[in-house]
Amino acid sequence: MEVQAVQQVGQVRVLRRSGIPLYGAALRPDAMDARQADYSRCALAIGSEGRGLSREGLDLCDKTVLIPMSPRCESLNAAIAAAVLFCWQGSIYLFAGVIAPYLTPGMMTEISLLGGIFLLSSGVGILQLRDCKTLNMLPSLLVPPLWFTILSFLQ
Repeated sequence: MEVQAVQQVGQVRVLRRSGIPLYGAALRPDAMDARQADYSRCALAIGSEGRGLSREGLDLCDKTVLIPMSPRCESLNAAIAAAVLFCWQGSIYLFAGVIAPYLTPGMMTEISLLGGIFLLSSGVGILQLRDCKTLNMLPSLLVPPLWFTILSFLQ
């Protein structure tokens, strides 16, 4: 996936000549659910946090899409959500680093994989695609140390 800043109408004309649709992210009644859009070959325009896309920008779009959210949620601040997720993943990584002298490389790999699964689960929950109880998965962090301890006794 390539990300570019499109700031000129000429660039939008190039998209049109290439047959690439331009989708704009907007809170409009005619916007389609972002989960139903075909992103295999398209360009996506996203405006600023506060104002979104300008009227001129929206007029250039072939379609508008929106991220469905809970009625009690006014906006989805991507920067804050990403920061929370990175902090969480980072804390798991740091904890794994602290206990690294006591763990084998294979065990560290397994714990890092679990951290990635937790991160994915959190993202799915934040986007409200599924109700993920990520904290209920924390006991799974005990499985790799137990497994590798049992394997060391069996060898």
